[in-house]
Amino acid sequence: MSDNDRHGAEHGDTAPVETDDKAPVETDGTTPVETDGDRTLRFVPEVEPSTVHRIVRTGVALAGLLFVLGLATVLPGVERLVAALAVPPLALALAVGSLLIVAAMLWVAPTVERAVSQALDGPAGAVADAAASAKLLVGFLAVVVAYNGLAPLVTHLIGAFDVPTGLYDLAFLVVGLLVLGAFARRLARCWDPVSRLLTDHVLEATGARWGDDDRFYIDR
Repeated sequence: MSDNDRHGAEHGDTAPVETDDKAPVETDGTTPVETDGDRTLRFVPEVEPSTVHRIVRTGVALAGLLFVLGLATVLPGVERLVAALAVPPLALALAVGSLLIVAAMLWVAPTVERAVSQALDGPAGAVADAAASAKLLVGFLAVVVAYNGLAPLVTHLIGAFDVPTGLYDLAFLVVGLLVLGAFARRLARCWDPVSRLLTDHVLEATGARWGDDDRFYIDR
């Protein structure tokens, strides 16, 4: 101890204790304390009830709308009305149902992002990337649903105007690649923390644990 440190101790002064931000600090030999350098993600049961309620409410509303659409297809005279539009009845019903599903998915995508953000604890950047990946995944699935659901109706309509149906495929290909590229970028940025999180859960399920040498051991 230096003279300055001894002098501070004699007068009741406390000196700041430096810790290594690159490694967790062991308290009782078993549970590490997170520091700024810790890159570990953890699941935390802190999802707000309002977030869960919004997701459930959207799902219930979608199911109700699809049920009403199904009932509308059996109304008397509906076939005559659809025939007057010169479009296949099944293609029209599929397109309307797909639009409802896509609208619900796009509506709930930000809520999914918020739910994932609330359910993860760790570095802010990794949490944000994981949450954004979840939202973009929902968006990509919405593109796939829209493409397959609208295809019969749209190809029928544009075919009546002698427009190449390949333009429909090309449009969705461009949109799908943009969303998929953004998803892959976000996923790559949070790949290591998410992999470590999933590894921890696998080890916990098998009764194993991480060791100080970055290996895992099975407790017997």
